Amino acid sequence: MLRLKAEDAVHNLGTVYSDDEATLRAFGSAYMNDPKTIGSLTLFRSTGDVIATYDVWTNEWKEAGAINA
Repeated sequence: MLRLKAEDAVHNLGTVYSDDEATLRAFGSAYMNDPKTIGSLTLFRSTGDVIATYDVWTNEWKEAGAINA
């Protein structure tokens, strides 16, 4: 199961789980584009490796380095 974790500098804001990476990415993009949203998002594989993080400045997902592939 993949997971999408939201956090700010101090708090874990929650985690969403799904088997569908596209669903998590779409949900995360919508979440981060809300002007009231704070913090950051990270998309993880079931193994705990990072797949991508959401870049709020460019409004897009940034893929993790090849070391996590």
